[in-house]
Amino acid sequence: MIDIQAIGQRIKSYRENAKLTQDNLAQKLNVSRQSVSKWEKGGSLPDIDRLVTMSELFDISLDKLILGKDKNVQKVVLEKSPSTQS
Repeated sequence: MIDIQAIGQRIKSYRENAKLTQDNLAQKLNVSRQSVSKWEKGGSLPDIDRLVTMSELFDISLDKLILGKDKNVQKVVLEKSPSTQS
């Protein structure tokens, strides 16, 4: 289940890290400042187009914005191959 409150908190955190006011973000997304405030308080969710734009603006994945983690990131483990003896 999607946690609307948590998404709102992440939007606020990423917005603040990007040094944007609610009004700045609203202008970039073509919405009102009140819409941004409502998202951040968990009153509603942005539509998918705006979520995509925010993920690009904040340089994060949609998974990170919506779920709080990158689900598709896999850990890569490099192993040394045993040296061959001649």
